[in-house]
Amino acid sequence: MRLLEQNLLHAVEKISIERGHDPARCILVAAGGAGPMHGSAVARRLGCSTVHVPRQAGAFCALGMLNADIRRDVMRVLIGDLDRLEDSRIATA
Repeated sequence: MRLLEQNLLHAVEKISIERGHDPARCILVAAGGAGPMHGSAVARRLGCSTVHVPRQAGAFCALGMLNADIRRDVMRVLIGDLDRLEDSRIATA
């Protein structure tokens, strides 16, 4: 659980600092599936004095999905020794 909260902490710090905000001066909104469960620990490490948990916190995941761009990711696996693979085989994979 600590590793997850550390990752959340770094994500919030990165986003807020890139936008010029000091996270310690903000209110942390703990939303999403497990946001409320980890919100207080992350806020404490950020130095936030207030955590807001919306009434429908779990619905924020679905709302985010509805607002996301539609895309399709495709991945292919090519197994082989990299030193012996021909460039043409990699290009067509």
